[in-house]
Amino acid sequence: MKLTVFLGVFLVLTLSSVSAQKDSLVSSIIAHANDVADQGNFDYAIKLLRKNARQQSEYSALKKALVQMFFRAKEYKKSIRHARRYHRKYPANATVFQYHAHSYLQLERSEKAEKILKRGIEAMPQQGMLYAELGRLMMHLEEYEKALNQFEAGISNAPNYASNYYWASKIYLESTEELWGLLYGELFMNLERHTDRTAELSELMYKTLNKEIVFYDDTAIAVKLSQDANITMDSIDSVSYVSFSQDIVVPLVYQSLHGIDDLSIANIDRFRKRFIQLYPLHKNADEYPFHKVFKLHQLIVDQGHFEAYNHWLFMMGHPEEFQYWRTHNRSQWKLFIQWFDDFNFTIERSDNYDSSKFR
Repeated sequence: MKLTVFLGVFLVLTLSSVSAQKDSLVSSIIAHANDVADQGNFDYAIKLLRKNARQQSEYSALKKALVQMFFRAKEYKKSIRHARRYHRKYPANATVFQYHAHSYLQLERSEKAEKILKRGIEAMPQQGMLYAELGRLMMHLEEYEKALNQFEAGISNAPNYASNYYWASKIYLESTEELWGLLYGELFMNLERHTDRTAELSELMYKTLNKEIVFYDDTAIAVKLSQDANITMDSIDSVSYVSFSQDIVVPLVYQSLHGIDDLSIANIDRFRKRFIQLYPLHKNADEYPFHKVFKLHQLIVDQGHFEAYNHWLFMMGHPEEFQYWRTHNRSQWKLFIQWFDDFNFTIERSDNYDSSKFR
């Protein structure tokens, strides 16, 4: 009996070892093919992948690599052909759908690319990258409302995929609904830190606040962050309807700006700190769920890092002010960065983060 058990365990361990060795070999083949392709020898890379994909057909990674390699070699029709074969034989893969669609785009067949991406989303509804790809395609076709719908669908179904927040933020920041550009932009910057896109949105959000909050004199301020253009009043009771932006957020922004006459980073910090203190006290605050960004603000205030966080968030809008503040607040900045690096920011499906819950 003991011998039988021993042999069974030995067999399992042996098979596991063989499987691991084969996985490693497949990874090495793909890596070698890519290295060769980087040197411009696509013919050899394709032959290598083709041969091994045929001999080891149980490994979908080889077929996926072949789809990608044909695309890199600009043999788009062959990439499409092998993507089709992949879809028929293997489980759905977002990267294969992506390259399949991009090959059609290279052949200027955007309608086919759209169909492929929609097929991918239907097969893999929680793959945020596919929504981003379809949204980008709609932007390319100058269908910006359709693009925004895709980005927000991606935000709803894959809340930790950063790119959908990035593109939705950029569209909203160029619209009459800049509030949602600011909210999505801040979520993006927390999900994807320290990239060129982060720096871009840092500057864009700072400029948006300074463009849409206008100080005329000591008492007159205009806050033009939302016109509720995405609300269709015919479909709701216009008498009892409470607008998240117009009836809650914008009035609280006015109130939070009391005594402020310009929007330096320091003053943005001041008014945002007041705002998060006032929001729960608003008479209509319970009409909507507490937004994820506001929860984040409360947490950072409680941790004692809100001033440093706001300087990080808007640093690219006014680099000189940021550098001056950091020079004179080195210990505060260091403590924030230590905390921020350890802070694992995630968004759950149960969190309130997308605009559909605030209309």
